Amino acid sequence: MNIKTPDETTIIKYLSTAAISSAAVSLIDSDTIAKASIDNFGQATAAQLNTYAPLRIMDYKTNQSTYSDLNLLYAFKEDFEQWTTSEFKELDSRIRRELRQAVRYGGIYTGRGGGRYEAQLSNILTLESLPP
Repeated sequence: MNIKTPDETTIIKYLSTAAISSAAVSLIDSDTIAKASIDNFGQATAAQLNTYAPLRIMDYKTNQSTYSDLNLLYAFKEDFEQWTTSEFKELDSRIRRELRQAVRYGGIYTGRGGGRYEAQLSNILTLESLPP
């Protein structure tokens, strides 16, 4: 399969859709954008993780009728099932913050403000249903 690698302008648009500063362009792996996946999470680079998360953020934000409440919870768990707290911690802080905001906005309570975002995101993976 011939997959087109995006140019810098496309990457900046991609970051903008995910509400992430274009200053983060240097963190993005264009091959991961082209594939829209990571082949081996156990050996993923920080650039691959920092690319995969905004892809999911974009999806959650642009398809809000699909991704809200329980549907978002199940999608998040599937999208990040192989992640641990350490992968979430490897994310650039801007990306980690936007990922947390996307799931909160979609109806998933992540915990009180001021908590460690990587721990809050990791805890979502253990939820079976939405907290009351």
